[in-house]
Amino acid sequence: ALGTILATVYVARMLRRVAFGVVTPQWRDAPVPRLAATDIAAWAPLAVAALVIGLWPRIVLGVCNAAVHGLLR
Repeated sequence: ALGTILATVYVARMLRRVAFGVVTPQWRDAPVPRLAATDIAAWAPLAVAALVIGLWPRIVLGVCNAAVHGLLR
């Protein structure tokens, strides 16, 4: 369990550095624009789907279970 937590922290820090880099002083205090309704409409279903699949993976795994068993026979 400790290895999973450490790996998660490492990957999160690495992604933050790669995706966002170092914040320059010019942008440190810049205002963050509000999300538009279209942004929320696009991302909300994806976030809900990721949460549901993360909490109840059987929803997805149950669909492909028969195909996997067929391949393993």
